[in-house]
Amino acid sequence: MRLLLDIVQRLFYDSEENSVKIADIIRETGIHGMEEKETEETLEQLRRYGLINRLPNGKYTLC
Repeated sequence: MRLLLDIVQRLFYDSEENSVKIADIIRETGIHGMEEKETEETLEQLRRYGLINRLPNGKYTLC
C-alpha cells in the first residue's frame, strides 16, 4: 500500500493538472510488479482510508 501511495504522490506532484490518471498509476505500479487488479483494489483501500480522492472523471488526487 505504501508503494502505491508513494507512486500516486509522485505522479500528483509532477502533474500540471493536480490529478493522476489511472492508466499512469497502473503503468507505474506494473514496473514494480503489481498486477492491475491489485492496484485497483489498493487504490480503493487508500480512498476508503481518506488518503486519496477519486474524481468524477476517474482521476485521483491527494486528500
